[in-house]
Amino acid sequence: MSRVSLLCFLSISSVPLSVVAQAPVTLPAVQVTATRLAVPRADVPAAITVVQGDDLRDRGITYLVDALRLVPSATLVQLGSYGAVTSLFMRGGESDYTKVLVDGVVVNEPGGSINLATLSLEDVDRIEIVRGPTSVLYGADAVSGVVQIFTRHGTGPVRGSLEATAGTFGGRDVRGRVAGSTGAFSASVSGAHFASDGIYPFNSAFTNSNGTVALGWKGRAGTRIEASARYSDATGHFPTDGNGDPVDTDQRTLVGDRVVGLMATRPVHRRLDLTAEGWSHRLDSRFRDGRDGPADTTGFAFAGTRDAITSRRGLTLRADWRAQPSLTIVAGIGAERESEDQASVTDSDFGFGASRDSATFLADRTTRSAFMQLLAAPDHRVDLQLGGRVDDNSAFGTFTTLRAGAVLHISPTARLWSAVGTGFKAPTFSELLADSPYEVGNPGLRPEKSRSAEIGLEVASQGARVGLTAFTQQFRDFVQYLSAAPGEPTYDNLGAARARGLEASIVVTAVHRLTLDAHLTWLSTAVTDSGVVSSETFALGRRLLRRPAVSGVVTVRGNLRVVNWSATGRWVGSRDDVNFRDFPATRTRLPSYGLFDAALTAPLPVGAMQGLDVVLRGENLFDAQWDAAIGYPGRGRTLFGGARLTF
Repeated sequence: MSRVSLLCFLSISSVPLSVVAQAPVTLPAVQVTATRLAVPRADVPAAITVVQGDDLRDRGITYLVDALRLVPSATLVQLGSYGAVTSLFMRGGESDYTKVLVDGVVVNEPGGSINLATLSLEDVDRIEIVRGPTSVLYGADAVSGVVQIFTRHGTGPVRGSLEATAGTFGGRDVRGRVAGSTGAFSASVSGAHFASDGIYPFNSAFTNSNGTVALGWKGRAGTRIEASARYSDATGHFPTDGNGDPVDTDQRTLVGDRVVGLMATRPVHRRLDLTAEGWSHRLDSRFRDGRDGPADTTGFAFAGTRDAITSRRGLTLRADWRAQPSLTIVAGIGAERESEDQASVTDSDFGFGASRDSATFLADRTTRSAFMQLLAAPDHRVDLQLGGRVDDNSAFGTFTTLRAGAVLHISPTARLWSAVGTGFKAPTFSELLADSPYEVGNPGLRPEKSRSAEIGLEVASQGARVGLTAFTQQFRDFVQYLSAAPGEPTYDNLGAARARGLEASIVVTAVHRLTLDAHLTWLSTAVTDSGVVSSETFALGRRLLRRPAVSGVVTVRGNLRVVNWSATGRWVGSRDDVNFRDFPATRTRLPSYGLFDAALTAPLPVGAMQGLDVVLRGENLFDAQWDAAIGYPGRGRTLFGGARLTF
């Protein structure tokens, strides 16, 4: 961490509380992700962060990965330039332990993995993040948390916006939206295109085009129908090998993402609502690595291709019964079908002449589920949440998850809450069914499992809100790759780990149109059972990789007449990683680092076009040198400037 960055971070975090005001990231009174119902946040025993879309636009944040960097206990690791694989480690869990949804549609691949690098936020209304296990509501892969993006719907007369910015690394970003409503109908259409030359001197370009359509209809007596569709096409070039060394001039990935969701809600009684939700997600991914030149003819996989189509389609039927004013029962059933179709070609030469290996893979599985949740208030000071779920999967069998929590309203401005729960992650198709010389699936695999407990205290007084949450998670039955005799399974359920932590946050409201939001996370992780494949990456008693022990964010935001500005300091503590350039591989401690970002929006002077604003933003303004992982440097100073037209 550079001295300049450290001083900047400390100076922001020490702003006197008497000059701060309403928080830039607010927690609205009502949220839905933690309960599937619109429930006051104060009544829910869960750690919830809600990020408003307007706040993100004011800060110039256009991708989910950058929005999640502002969330407690969320660690983001991007291996390279724009578009490179980006992983989320929530509360010390694995990178495939967080379920991500767009308007209720799951966008993870089967087995939980997801590359967050291409999830654009061109029409986001809000993002709800629930930390902790939520498999009881969302099934597999919601082990450490759920992230749900909600898009905006049109309201009032037809309005629109257009924004164009350009900046460092050849960056170009264009975004537009048109939305409105008439009578019972509403519509919103948006699109975005981002391009960059990348941070490496060659083969580092990235382009990403996105589009979103959201339609709504409200009938009499509370009937609602909402539909949304989203597409994304991205092409990312990357020169790095497995160690992060830029050596390849022709390596690239092409990804097409299609998401469609439909929800219909109808009250059938003054106490009973029925909801049907259907969704479809298709991910087309292609990997291309041609020969870099005449000399590129030796070694393992000196050239190759891989094409894969993964899809998820499902339907959920839910009943919300308000049995009493103090008791609501939510019950639902669902079915989901997952499939994967993959083909690859690999050219290698180990000194005995070139050889070509071809492989195909086709598999599918079906999950049927049933869940029930009780939301009760037996006393005006107590709120309870109890839930259970059963998932029956055609590939790995039946699994049950549970969650229980309670909120004690100590006073009108203070609440104490606690929750316990379980979660699970489904094995991937390859782990179950792969059949190649180096990878053989194990149909007998069990899901990876977790148990969690957390307790939180939140106090609000005279414009200040302080929160403290402690949590512990136990992970077991990790699916590990191991050496095996030819034809024998190369995967088994081995090993266990734990993660413990403390999340502290403060929001203060006062005077002078200034705002402050700050949080700090302490995290302790350890391998508690290394299985039979103990290595530097998973060694008994050692920390889990790439999870910092301490991390924090401070954001100050202000409004000076017609000028809106924000400044954010982020600090990421030291974390363990493994250097595979050494033989044998060695464990290394990556140093801590601090980054400072800022954004400004201001209207053009009087006489210019009405509704036209200048937008400026800067990332890593002090040009700190830092590494996301060993061999993968983070972006240096990045500046963007342009204009936004609202009409």
